[in-house]
Amino acid sequence: MAQFKTLNISKLLYESMRAYHSVNTAGQLSFLYKFALCCVYPLQAYFNQFDLWRRRELLIANCKWQIGQLTNVLNMLYDPISKRIYINQNSSGYVFAPNIDDANSDIFAPNIDDTNSNIYLSNINDDPLIGSIVSIYIPIAIYSVSLAQIISDIEQIKLSGIQYQIIPF
Repeated sequence: MAQFKTLNISKLLYESMRAYHSVNTAGQLSFLYKFALCCVYPLQAYFNQFDLWRRRELLIANCKWQIGQLTNVLNMLYDPISKRIYINQNSSGYVFAPNIDDANSDIFAPNIDDTNSNIYLSNINDDPLIGSIVSIYIPIAIYSVSLAQIISDIEQIKLSGIQYQIIPF
């Protein structure tokens, strides 16, 4: 993950004013430095908030729609201590398995040289295979407080066409 530059107002001011204006002859901070620091130091809190926001957005932007990575990101953002958020995806689709060494495995592609194989082919009038719904389980304490933010983060991460549901437990 890319490293952002952090900004420390007191060090930035010291580097800008240099030691000539920041330190007096007694080796203490000068009144000019103290006054300038009092004027610009309230900006440090706003920069810290901005820094937290951009790190959070970078974490979300770098997350891929993989169950393990999505689980880790959601736990890091919403439940960093207990890590109770988990994801379940029941695949209701067919499994494509190749016919390995004629071990009488069930396959979806017909064998050209074998006429008595167990082949499962869909009919033309069958319903199309619809992907399964991803279930995201979130503790009720987190669900009731930050549901809108969780949905917003998941919508930024998810791929188009993927269906999911958030289930409180």
